[in-house]
Amino acid sequence: MAWRWRRVAWRSGRALARRRAEKARRADGRPEIVEEPPLDMEQINQQSLRLSKLILLIGFVLLFYLVWADLLTVLGYLEEVAIWAPR
Repeated sequence: MAWRWRRVAWRSGRALARRRAEKARRADGRPEIVEEPPLDMEQINQQSLRLSKLILLIGFVLLFYLVWADLLTVLGYLEEVAIWAPR
């Protein structure tokens, strides 16, 4: 969730820099050079690793459900079976 806010903040920072550059260009006729922050490869690697782990987890949960789905109906049937009846 925090990465969304960071992305929104980063995009709004880029939009603000663009607006400032357009104002400066209009003022003197020359475009202003806007430097963008370099990409942090370590952070990108961590994010892609987290994404791949999430996709694998979802895949395993789905596979687990598909394998055991037939047995879930059996468990529903076992609720009706009386093991011990009071006298």
